[in-house]
Amino acid sequence: MLNPVTVMTLFPAVPNTVEKVCLSHRVALRDAALQFPLLHPAVVCVVPGGITPAEVRGNAASMSRPIPPGLWQQLVHEGLLRGDAPIRDVS
Repeated sequence: MLNPVTVMTLFPAVPNTVEKVCLSHRVALRDAALQFPLLHPAVVCVVPGGITPAEVRGNAASMSRPIPPGLWQQLVHEGLLRGDAPIRDVS
């Protein structure tokens, strides 16, 4: 199981920099952050916390929005995501 330290070593960039790349692909940082762990073959689910019904609906919406593979590839290319991050099988 991935722990927060492992995730941060795979995704070591400053959030503002990653957010700029996300926005260039018309993807919200929140959507990318919630879906990123699912790219790893050992991860079968992500359980984001939600206190209010609106937060729960927002989390569900973030999980269903498409993320273009080019986003992950650009993060690697710019050194914002490690080259060995599990993004190769993204279609």
